[in-house]
Amino acid sequence: MVMSTPSVNMSLATRRWQPQPVPRSHHVLGFLIKEDIVNRTFLPQLLPREYGLTNQETVLVYVDEHRMKMAHALVLADNRRRPKQREPPPPEVVDKIADDLGLEGDAREPVWYKCVY
Repeated sequence: MVMSTPSVNMSLATRRWQPQPVPRSHHVLGFLIKEDIVNRTFLPQLLPREYGLTNQETVLVYVDEHRMKMAHALVLADNRRRPKQREPPPPEVVDKIADDLGLEGDAREPVWYKCVY
């Protein structure tokens, strides 16, 4: 007897960035802003308005767990703000932003970063 395994709809699977940290924990969900992104034909600061996101800023974040390295991140959700700004955008919006930024591989998945300030 052959048993079939149930198919998993990956579009419904939770992505690693969707669970949110504790509210008011000074974390932001975002993509790191690197020089190659800034040098593209558009500025990352314009992306939030284009996609209807409520966060329209970049912030300085810690990149490593030891808090020794810092970088700026394009904010998709901000845990320090009002409830509406804390909600991550839908996965299809995140994918479109990653496409527009030209991100590949693991860089296509935003990360919850601890804010420097």
